[in-house]
Amino acid sequence: MWVYTNDGSGWSDNWLGGDVAIEPGEGTEVEFIADTGACDQTFAVGWLTNDGGETVDDPIDIDICDASKVYLDDNEIYYD
Repeated sequence: MWVYTNDGSGWSDNWLGGDVAIEPGEGTEVEFIADTGACDQTFAVGWLTNDGGETVDDPIDIDICDASKVYLDDNEIYYD
């Protein structure tokens, strides 16, 4: 699994720092910390496909300063 953000200047490196295997129903924690930068980000998640490739869910706009949890559900990303 990969987690990417884009503040308008291009896509970030993977926030998880490498390939992280997360099974359906499992979760992981990602902490966004920055002294500067935009709270408004475009957020996307990539998944490993059965053939070893990567598929990326449709990106969404998210306020990472306001979001406490991000949920992923079958090509849907939402937060509260």
